[in-house]
Amino acid sequence: MKQTRGTVAVVTGAGGSLGRAIARRLAADGHVVAVTDVDAPGLDQTRQAVEAEGGQAYASPVDLVSPGAFPTAAEQIYDDPAAYNQLVLDQQSLKRRGTPDELAAVLSFLAGPDASNASGQTIEVNGGWVMS
Repeated sequence: MKQTRGTVAVVTGAGGSLGRAIARRLAADGHVVAVTDVDAPGLDQTRQAVEAEGGQAYASPVDLVSPGAFPTAAEQIYDDPAAYNQLVLDQQSLKRRGTPDELAAVLSFLAGPDASNASGQTIEVNGGWVMS
C-alpha cells in the first residue's frame, strides 16, 4: 500500500466487480475512496476489501445505473443477459467488452501524479465503443 496522497476518489457502482476493482486500485495507489452503490451488501464487501488491503474507504448507498461498454449488474434485468451482451457486441462491431481492471488502470492513472498536466480531456476507455 502506498502512502495516502490526501485525495479522495468517489467511486460509483462500487458494489459490483467494476467499481470494486476501481476502488481497490485507487486505494492501492494511495487515495482514500468514497464508495457508493445501491447494493448495500456488495458495497460493504468493497469497503472491507479496500480496508483488508490497507486502504481507507467510506461507504454510502446510492442508486446510479449506467450500462455501456463495460458489462454491469444492471444487465441482469434482461431475460437472457448473454444474448443482450452479444447484441451489444454485434451492434458496435466489437470483439469483447472491457474488464473492470482495464478501466481501473486508466482511472488510477488519471487520478495520479503522472496525469498532473492533463486537464480538459475526454479519455474514451471503451475498446472502440465510441468511434466515428
